[in-house]
Amino acid sequence: MIWNEDNLAEFASSALARAAQELDFENAARGIDCLHEAQLQQHISDALKSQNVVAVKEARYPAAHAIERLN
Repeated sequence: MIWNEDNLAEFASSALARAAQELDFENAARGIDCLHEAQLQQHISDALKSQNVVAVKEARYPAAHAIERLN
């Protein structure tokens, strides 16, 4: 599969729309806007995998974890 930016954007936006609908359906007290970046990335990653698109997660800087613990 040749990557098409429009398709990738559609997959990602559809995944996030589905996640938002699921939270709305559950009558969750908080919606998709309360999810952390890693949680959003997981929804997108799952959608890409379902379309047989391989996405490699970027490596975090070692100091990022320490900074998160301090905050």
